[in-house]
Amino acid sequence: MEADSLILANKNNIDSLIVLLERFHKNDQYYAEIAVCRELGNSLRNSSNFSDALDYHKRGLDLARKYSDTIQIIQALNNMGTDYRRLGILDNASSYHYQALTYSDAYSDKTSYDAIKNKVISLNGIGNVQLSLGNSTVADSVFRVALQGEKALGSDLGQAINYANIGAIIEERGNLDSARYYYYKSLEHNQKAKSDLGLSLCYAHLGRVHEKEGNFTAALEQYQNGYQLMENNSDAWHWLESCISMARIYMIISDLNKSTEYLAKAKEKAILTNSIGHLAEVYNLEYQILKKQRRHSEALEAYSKSSEYSKQLANEKNITHMQNIRVKYEKDKMALQLNSLQSKHDHERRRIILGIYLTIVVLSLAVIIIAFLLYTIRLRAKNHQILREMEETRVNFFTNITHEFRTPLTIIISAANDVLKNARADIELKKDASDIIHNGKILLNLINQILEISKMDSKFTKKVTYRNGDIIEFITMTVSGCKHFGTQKNVTVKLTSDIEKLTTDFVPEYLIRILHNLISNAVKFSNRDSQVDIHICYSENNNAFKKYLKITVTDTGKGLNEQQKHNLFQPFYQAHNDSEFIGTGIGLSLVKLTVESLDGTIEVFSKENQGSSFVVTLPIISGGRNTLPLDTSEHYTENIIVYNNNDDAVNQDIIVSDSAPKILIVEDKADVAYWQMRQLSPKYNYFFANDGESGLKKAEELVPDLIITDVMMPGIDGYELCKRVHESELLSHIPVIMVTAKTTKEDRIKGLESGADSYVEKPYDGDILSTRVNMLLEQRAKLRQLFSETPFEYGKLPIITDNSQNTPEADETLPVNTRKCLSKDHSFLEKLNNEINQQIENGVIDYTELGVKFSVTRTQLNRKIKAVTGMTTTEYIVMVRINKAKELLTNTDLSISEISFRCGIDDVSYFSSLFKKHTGTSPTSFRNQ
Repeated sequence: MEADSLILANKNNIDSLIVLLERFHKNDQYYAEIAVCRELGNSLRNSSNFSDALDYHKRGLDLARKYSDTIQIIQALNNMGTDYRRLGILDNASSYHYQALTYSDAYSDKTSYDAIKNKVISLNGIGNVQLSLGNSTVADSVFRVALQGEKALGSDLGQAINYANIGAIIEERGNLDSARYYYYKSLEHNQKAKSDLGLSLCYAHLGRVHEKEGNFTAALEQYQNGYQLMENNSDAWHWLESCISMARIYMIISDLNKSTEYLAKAKEKAILTNSIGHLAEVYNLEYQILKKQRRHSEALEAYSKSSEYSKQLANEKNITHMQNIRVKYEKDKMALQLNSLQSKHDHERRRIILGIYLTIVVLSLAVIIIAFLLYTIRLRAKNHQILREMEETRVNFFTNITHEFRTPLTIIISAANDVLKNARADIELKKDASDIIHNGKILLNLINQILEISKMDSKFTKKVTYRNGDIIEFITMTVSGCKHFGTQKNVTVKLTSDIEKLTTDFVPEYLIRILHNLISNAVKFSNRDSQVDIHICYSENNNAFKKYLKITVTDTGKGLNEQQKHNLFQPFYQAHNDSEFIGTGIGLSLVKLTVESLDGTIEVFSKENQGSSFVVTLPIISGGRNTLPLDTSEHYTENIIVYNNNDDAVNQDIIVSDSAPKILIVEDKADVAYWQMRQLSPKYNYFFANDGESGLKKAEELVPDLIITDVMMPGIDGYELCKRVHESELLSHIPVIMVTAKTTKEDRIKGLESGADSYVEKPYDGDILSTRVNMLLEQRAKLRQLFSETPFEYGKLPIITDNSQNTPEADETLPVNTRKCLSKDHSFLEKLNNEINQQIENGVIDYTELGVKFSVTRTQLNRKIKAVTGMTTTEYIVMVRINKAKELLTNTDLSISEISFRCGIDDVSYFSSLFKKHTGTSPTSFRNQ
C-alpha cells in the first residue's frame, strides 16, 4: 500500500509522521491513521517523550475501537502498557497488557503470525511488570510461554528478549552460570536480528553477572560495550542502564571522579525522563559516593531522595492492584470460555431454524420473481416506447430552439455586413460592424455545437455524407487556417506528417470540427510563446485487416490530473478553474462523439505541469459506400470562423499628452479592452495589459491614475490584482474599477472586500463606466488639492472627515471612502517625511537612496508623490524643509543660520529668500510674529 510505504520511509522522522497523520485524517484513511499513531508513539517513546507517546497511542486505540479492528486494538493496548512501564506507573502498565491479552484470547484467529505475535508481546509486557515488582516466579512462567511463541514464529529478536528476561530471573535467584548461559543465548539472537538495543542490554546483563562475581574489570568492559552502542541512540531508558552501571563500577574500584562524571549524566537524563526507578538508583549511588567523600549532610539528602523514589516504586497499592487485575483476567477468561460454548450451542440451534425459514422464503421468492419478470417484460416494452418519444422530443426541442437563435443572429450578421460594405471611409463604423460580425459568428458557432452535441448524443443520428480525396492535403489546409488561433498568446501551430498523400473516404465537416476544437483547446491551455504540435502518422495498432490514421495534437500547458482526465469528455465539464480558463466545456465532448461516430477513438495523455497530448485514431477505408469527390473549397471555407484580431491595435498604448490622466485597462480580451476605451474620454492616456501579472508590472512602472480590470483572467485574476494594488505602498492610492460578468451579491462583496472602488456588471452602459471613471479621477484630484492647498505643520498631516461607506449595499455612484484613501496616503507621507528629515540631518538629499527606502525607482517615487500631493519630489522636499524651519523658529531660540543648517541649507541668504517665497515673510519676521 502507498500509505505503508510512506510510513516506512518516514518511520523515525517525527515531523514528517505528524504531517502524514493530518493528511490521512483529512482523507478518512483510518487504517493509515492508526498506523501513523503507532509509529509516532513509538518514536516519541524512544526519544523519552512518554507523555506525547501515550497521547498518540491512545488516539490509535480510540480509532481501532471505533472501527472494531482487533489486531490494532491489541497493538495499541500493548504500546500503552509499555509507555506506562517506562514511566514507572506499573499498575496502569499491567492493566493495559492484561487487556491486550484478553483481546488476544478472545480473537477468533489464533494461528496467524500477527495473532501469535500480539499475544506474545502481551505476555512479555506482563512478565516485565511482574519482574519489576519482584514477582520472579510469575514472571519466569510468563516469559517461558512467550519464548515458545517466539520460537514458533522464528523471531530472533523475540527469542533474544525472552532469553534475556529468563536470564534476569535466574540471576536474581543467584545461579550466575545459568544466567550467563541465557544471556549469551540472547546475545546470539540479537546479533542475528542486528538489534543494537538488544546487544546493549545483553552487555549490561553480562556486566552485572561479572560484577556479582567480583570481576569488576570484565564487568566494566561489558558495561562500556553497552554504553557505546546506546550513546547516540534516542532511547534514554536503556542508555541509563549502562550509564548507571558504569558509575557504580567506578565507585566500587574507587575512581570517584569517573563515577561522579557518569552519575551526573545519568541523573540529568533520569530527571528529564522522570524515570522513578533510575532516579532511585542514581540517588543511592550518589549517597554512597558522598559518604565515601565524608560529605555527610549531602549524603543524607541523597539517601532521603533515594528512599523516597524507592518507596514510590515498590508501592504496595500497585502490587495489590496487580494481583486483583490478574485474578480478574482469570475469571474473565473462564467466563469467556463458558460464553463461547453457549454461543456455539445457540448458533447451531439458530442455524437449523434459519434453514427452515430460508427454504420457505426461497420458494416464495421464486413465485414472486416469475410474476415480476412477466411484469417487467411488459413494462420494458412500454418504457422503450416512452424513451423513444422523449428522445425525439429532446432533439426536436434543441433543433427548434437553435433555429430561434439562428434567425435573429442571421439578421444581425447580415445587417452588419451591409453596414460594413456601406461604411466607406468611416473607420470607426467599419470597426464596429466588424466586431458585430465577429462576435455574431462566434455565438452562431456555439449554438451549432450545442445542436450537434444534442444530435450526436441521440440514438437517431442522421447518416452523414462521405467524400473521397486526399485527407493529408485537407488536414494541412485546415491546420493552416487555424494558425491564427495562437496570435494573441504568440503560440505557433506546427504540422508534421509521416505520410505525404493518402486517398480515403472521410467526412470533411467532421474532420474540421475535430481539428478546430483540439487546436483551439491546445492553444488556450498552452503557455505564452510556446508551440502546439500536430503530427500525422499511421497507427502502431494496425493489423492485417484494417489500417488507421493517427492524428496527435500536443500542447505545453498546465496538464491534467487523473480526475480531470476521467471527466474531460463529459459535456459542459471544465478541467480548470473558471477564473483562469473560461469556456463552455462543449468542444471536447463534441469531438469525442464525432470521432466515435466515425468508428474511431480518442485518447488523452497528460501529467500536471507537463502539457497534454490528444490522440485521434480513425479507420482508413476506401470504397464500399456511396461517396462523392472531395471539393476542398466547399467544405473548408464555410466552416472557418473568422477570428477578429484587435491585439495589435489595442496593445498599442495611446498617449494624448504627458499631463493627461493615465488609465490602465487590464483585460485578456483585446476587443473588450478596445470597447472599454471607446466608452471613455479621448482626453485620457490609455495603457493596456492582457492579464493580471503584466497589469501589475505595468502599474508599478507607470503608477497610473486609475485601473480598470476584468475579474476572470489567466494567472492573477482581478480580485488578486486589486488586492495586490491596495497592499502595495507604491500603488495603494490608485482607484480600481472591476468589470465582470459575475453578478451575484457574493461576487460583489468579494470584489469590494478585495479593495475595488467600483464594481461594474456586464453588460453595462458605457455612460455608467464613463461616469464612474470621471468621479474617481475627480475624487483623487480633490485629495491632491487637499494636500497641496492645506498648510502643513511640521510632523502633521491634513485630516478630513467623511461618512460615506464603501459597502456592497451602498450606491456605487457615490464617492469612494476618502477616509480610507487618506489613511493610506498619511501612512506613505509619514514614512516619506521621516526619510527626508533623516537625510536632511545627514546633510545630503539623495533621490536615488530615497527611492531605495521604498523599494522603487526615483521615477516611480516621483510619480507616487505627484499622484498623492500634486507636487514633484523636489517641491515636496522644499515644503518639508520650510515646515521644519517654521517649527524651529516657533519652538527654539536657535539662530537663523543654525536653523538654515538644520534644514539642510548651507547658504543663509538662499534659505531666507526661499522661506519668504513660500511663507510671504522673512524668518525673522515669522519668529517675531
